[in-house]
Amino acid sequence: MKNELKHIAKSGFKIPDGYLDSVEDHILNQMHLEAKVQKGHNANFSIPDGYFDDFEDKVVNSISRPEKTKVVNLNKRRFYYIAGVAASLIIMISVFIPQKKVTFDNIDIEIVEHFVETQHYNS
Repeated sequence: MKNELKHIAKSGFKIPDGYLDSVEDHILNQMHLEAKVQKGHNANFSIPDGYFDDFEDKVVNSISRPEKTKVVNLNKRRFYYIAGVAASLIIMISVFIPQKKVTFDNIDIEIVEHFVETQHYNS
């Protein structure tokens, strides 16, 4: 691998002009800002004395306890009974609804010809 890289004269990495002149100022400014944030952090966010002494009681009292609800148990036998009745009703409705009967008078001749042509039936 070393032998393959001998013909490369430059590394290919460049830094902008004047970068190293201002990098020290930039780092010091960043450190100064971080020091200000750490210094002011404790002053801006403070908790009143004794806040957590009765905090748990306040939270517990503010939470409303849900009322007990009645649980309806649908056992399998009842479910199958209801499903059977529903299926029977659907079958009865589909059987007793009058449907239009298909006769040769109702069929369009062009539709029949198209069917015979596309299905490759010979008459």
